[in-house]
Amino acid sequence: MAAGDININSFRVGNIDLSDPQNAVLIGFNVYEDILSPFGPVAEARVLDHTDQLGKNDFNGSEKVEISFSTGTGGQSRTFNFKLSANKNLNDGSVDKSGSGHAKQYNLRMVSEEMVKAQQKHVQKTFNNKPAGDAVKDIVKSFSDKDVETEETKKQRLQFDREHPIDALKKVYGRSVSTQNKSSLFMLYQTGDGGQQKYRYETWEKAFQRSSNLKFKQNFTIAAKTPNEQEQNENLLWFKVSDSFKSVTRGMSKTSQTTYNRETGVAHRVKQDPEDNFKVAGNPVYKASKSDSDKPDTKPPVYHMNSPSNEKSDHGLGKAKANRAAFLSHLAQNSAEFECIGNPEMTVGKIIDLDIPNKSQDGSGANEKQFSGKALVVAVRHKIKPLGQTPRYTCVVRVVKAAYDQGGGKEA
Repeated sequence: MAAGDININSFRVGNIDLSDPQNAVLIGFNVYEDILSPFGPVAEARVLDHTDQLGKNDFNGSEKVEISFSTGTGGQSRTFNFKLSANKNLNDGSVDKSGSGHAKQYNLRMVSEEMVKAQQKHVQKTFNNKPAGDAVKDIVKSFSDKDVETEETKKQRLQFDREHPIDALKKVYGRSVSTQNKSSLFMLYQTGDGGQQKYRYETWEKAFQRSSNLKFKQNFTIAAKTPNEQEQNENLLWFKVSDSFKSVTRGMSKTSQTTYNRETGVAHRVKQDPEDNFKVAGNPVYKASKSDSDKPDTKPPVYHMNSPSNEKSDHGLGKAKANRAAFLSHLAQNSAEFECIGNPEMTVGKIIDLDIPNKSQDGSGANEKQFSGKALVVAVRHKIKPLGQTPRYTCVVRVVKAAYDQGGGKEA
């Protein structure tokens, strides 16, 4: 197969396979993954329905959708399961005078089954002295049968009273303290694993420590030679750094932790230790200033309310809140987008290696010092175009480093 070619193994809506041209013409489709979405991927497809499958099968949004595709390279494949959520822009071509009145065109929109099921659920349960990750597994189990991997967390007391799963998850986020990574900034997301989907509940720091098995290079001379398949698949079609750095967020890198005791009514400020060294994809873009470290009144406050009768011991929640704020200020630094030849293995939560050439006029230096090296994939658009367009399958990817490959680390 040529680079960018794709096998659409199935595109089943209910019992109908829309990838079969005898049923309909699947013009193109997109599958979107986002690391910030706890309900998983969504998709859309443009269909030319010349046999009226829409009417014959009375599609109404209750249908299950399975999308499965693969490429020739190594036989990688990917399968997504959705529920039909909407049918948009249904027309017969008369609007732009391009149709004969004998075929329908429409855009099918799909969401994960988890998103649909979660709207019908609520969480009512109490967890006493259990790891926060156990609560996440229990919440996910209420709307999904997918496996859930969780990072090790400290034991907490969590109580939910008829709360929507999203609200329950937000509560767990706020009370999750990692035993391994100081930021304690957690996320719940679906990722591709062996062609299928599974859940991960982990800190951004843990994701940054994952090893890489995908490499990409920006090569401006590839068109001047006959590249092999691997070179084509690893070449970036375009690359753009949307946010090299942001200085306005850095004030939260050094916070003043204030704890309020609900029983005594007394608030006290906790002297913040020097900022922890967080794990990111390279060298931190900046280091927090250590000036005025003994003056908490001059720092942005982070509040934590404590109820000693309910929480007999210190679970580290106040420190975790301050660390989350500090880590978010780093996470806002250095992100980029690029497009590459389609790869079913590309998924959120994956670490990739980027080789970006130096941008100086004389071309001196081995590579670009700010964005080469490791990066974390946070969003993917699997983009399948109509037949005849080359490459037909590409991935539009968003990555974040929260660091520079070289240098960085100057005081804010």
